[in-house]
Amino acid sequence: SEVILSAHQPNHLPGLQLFNKIMLSDAFMHVPHCQFQRGSWHHRNYIDSGLLTVPVTGPYPSAIDEVKIDFTKPWQRKHIRAIEIAYGNEPFFEDYFPDIKYCIDNAVTLYSLNRHLMNWLTTWLGCDKFDKLMYSTDGVMAITSIKDPVDMIIKMCQLVGADTYLSNEGARAYIGPEEEKRMAEAGVAHRWQQFTQPYYGQELAINHGMLSVIDLLFAKGPKSHDIIFNAGTIAP
Repeated sequence: SEVILSAHQPNHLPGLQLFNKIMLSDAFMHVPHCQFQRGSWHHRNYIDSGLLTVPVTGPYPSAIDEVKIDFTKPWQRKHIRAIEIAYGNEPFFEDYFPDIKYCIDNAVTLYSLNRHLMNWLTTWLGCDKFDKLMYSTDGVMAITSIKDPVDMIIKMCQLVGADTYLSNEGARAYIGPEEEKRMAEAGVAHRWQQFTQPYYGQELAINHGMLSVIDLLFAKGPKSHDIIFNAGTIAP
């Protein structure tokens, strides 16, 4: 049977689609050595009261794991307060908020903040059932010298013993028929995630209801896993 790998940059409090992709995979790799993009999901996301952005100071251009947080701004207090105001009355608030608050209070770099939050989020959502959460910069997995995205995908698959790579729609910007042919020649099949944002009672006025996964967790708790899992499939 096929072994499916997917990968993504470490985003801040990501939305549901990323966790669906993880659930559809046998292995998942974070790639923090990729280029940081200011104003992207790398350092911001929506909750039901608006956008939370971690202020950064650069240096630019740099990798996600090299970006420094701007601690001259009182962003930690603002984020914690915004989350409390937005979700303090939700049924599962106390189940998750203390650990989220701890991660924000103890942030050192953007990458370590995103990594610690992801560790909690994947645990809460039952995505840690396999030892499948890896990082491209760790030890034997280090692939940081590879610049070409397709070469990187092939190498990542070889490292984890995967014969299939799963992409979300955003990857169409750099994966087309030619790239898929190169992957196939290296023994890697390419598949696409099909995801539809689920409605679970969230505020639709903010970013069309595509909010950070914490919005779902605070509202639905343990049911969040199935809501996310059922929102996407692998295209035939």
